[in-house]
Amino acid sequence: MTVYDVAGLQPAARAVAAAAAAICVRHLDGDAITIVAHGSAVKGGYLAGCSDIDLRLYVTPGRLTAEGQLPLELALRIYQDVARLDPRPFRYAQLAAHAVGSNSGGGLIPGAYQIIYGDACVPLATSAELCHAAHAALGELDAEGYALRLGAHLLGGGYPHAQELRWLCTDVWPALYHLLVCDGGDPLAVWRLPKPDAIARTAADSEAGSAIRQFWRALNTHYATGETLPTALAALEAGIAFLRAAGRWYGTREHQA
Repeated sequence: MTVYDVAGLQPAARAVAAAAAAICVRHLDGDAITIVAHGSAVKGGYLAGCSDIDLRLYVTPGRLTAEGQLPLELALRIYQDVARLDPRPFRYAQLAAHAVGSNSGGGLIPGAYQIIYGDACVPLATSAELCHAAHAALGELDAEGYALRLGAHLLGGGYPHAQELRWLCTDVWPALYHLLVCDGGDPLAVWRLPKPDAIARTAADSEAGSAIRQFWRALNTHYATGETLPTALAALEAGIAFLRAAGRWYGTREHQA
């Protein structure tokens, strides 16, 4: 019987992560080399109803398409079974497949991931890489462009606010960690922080610090009170306000990668 090592995960994530890993191993039929959990399911600081259980699947290269993806038919079968799991208090298990030995998904943060299955080496991030990425990301941050695209998407119909908020989170949280790195924080130590601890590293009376706290409060309100349209829009506004503040903060300093 295959044993899935989930001891290093948050208790609420262990059963779902193990079940999702078992599904992947079964469908990949010997081509699953390593399965790794990372993010808030390992570090903590997850937001109930919002945060995902992030899993990376390292598979034999021949199982992927030329574009580096699992074939659609295989992805559908895995998705069908994973979708039946009850992930609560997490939102869902999010899977990403990579060829073993590649760095296509970027390096993992030492001390902030857990190998659930397998024991192959996984790519690790370095301080220099994280520092370079932070300066590149904030230097290219286009909060106004993001805001315009968001407005266009919302007006395009279909009531996309729920998905837009989740996409916004994938920009806000990295921007927070990039800001802390560019502000002189040790890159590896910064990226090991759970979100509440990362927020606490910002100055509460600064524009960016105030904005990220407002975003965190708005997210908590949204997911704790039934995910209504007004709370979603408030969270979207707060997230854009933080991206704007982060861009202005970076633009007023002379940073060197």
